[in-house]
Amino acid sequence: MTHRVLFHSLAALATSALLAGCNCRNDVNYTPLTAPEALVNDHGQWLSMGVAPDGRLVTSYYDRDRGALGFGIGEVRNDGEVWWTHEQVDGYPDSQGLDPGDLGLHTSLAVVDNGDVWVAYYSTQGQLWAALRQGGVWTLERVDAGDGINPDAGRWASLALDADNSPVIAYQDTGNGTLKVARRTGDDTWSSEVAFEGEDGTDEAGATIDANVGSYARLMIEDGTEYIAFHDAVRGSLELLEGFPGAYTHTTVETGGVGQWPSMWTDGTTLLIAYHNMAEQDLELARRDGASWQTFSVDTDAYVGADTEVFRDTEGIGIVYFDGQFNDMRIAREAGGSFTTESIGGESQALGYHNEIAYTEGQWFVASYDYTNRNIFTRPL
Repeated sequence: MTHRVLFHSLAALATSALLAGCNCRNDVNYTPLTAPEALVNDHGQWLSMGVAPDGRLVTSYYDRDRGALGFGIGEVRNDGEVWWTHEQVDGYPDSQGLDPGDLGLHTSLAVVDNGDVWVAYYSTQGQLWAALRQGGVWTLERVDAGDGINPDAGRWASLALDADNSPVIAYQDTGNGTLKVARRTGDDTWSSEVAFEGEDGTDEAGATIDANVGSYARLMIEDGTEYIAFHDAVRGSLELLEGFPGAYTHTTVETGGVGQWPSMWTDGTTLLIAYHNMAEQDLELARRDGASWQTFSVDTDAYVGADTEVFRDTEGIGIVYFDGQFNDMRIAREAGGSFTTESIGGESQALGYHNEIAYTEGQWFVASYDYTNRNIFTRPL
């Protein structure tokens, strides 16, 4: 097991020093900002966002300039603006100038109740990694190095916490074309298993197409039940596993060139899955009440529906997603049994890819990678 403990950035060192002399509620406290921290690196792709126990936003992302994993802590101001301070986690040159490689793609973040932060991410060496932040110190653990002739594990990593606040990661083993799930079994040890293998197909000429499942994997754990939505590239379908470790129930939700970029919401009775219909370039929603599924076309404008984030509040169902025709972030809102759609960002920027949404300070915040300014775009809904 590869295991490293690192301090990264002055912000992390300052955080650790602060904690040594205070009875802080959680370990993401830091000196309040007087202005947003300037960060010139191209950062924000493969964005994942959560909320710290004290209400601040936290995010993991890919630093395109350095080929590295970064982390941000966002302070919400009275006007809704978010001021970020940043830390370097993995993939940045060390004190001798050595670059450990291209790391930090496919990030997925979860925050423990005590303020610890877990981040799953992918290395272009074909490995799945996890980073744990405690008291400003980052510990890095290799989760899966892949196997076979061409090892390549960790793309589409999706991390969630189980009932014991232990991390669980669903991801694709691209080298084998399977969906895998990894669990932390000790202080720095992980076990992984194939959760779904898929079946081979044939092309128009009758040649065999190797099974290829697990892309766009999305994990949600609710009341002990695990839900994993993912895409089957051979069948062109949206697939769902649900249940408990070793006892998943499998459902094919829809076929026909669909199932990319799924996101989920449940209250234990109703299950919602928003996803992209790549064949039609539409935004779709699947809803299950009890045992039956219904699917809806939410937005049928040109080139819409990628990178969904579905949620539900007192106003009903909301879905944040990408408008590929105008490079905007859009939202679909349920009203009277139908959906209305509008742009919520991108008039002067290219937004809407690597979308995230989180609720804090009494309001929803959306975030995305800003392709125009090469940084993180954040705003309240």
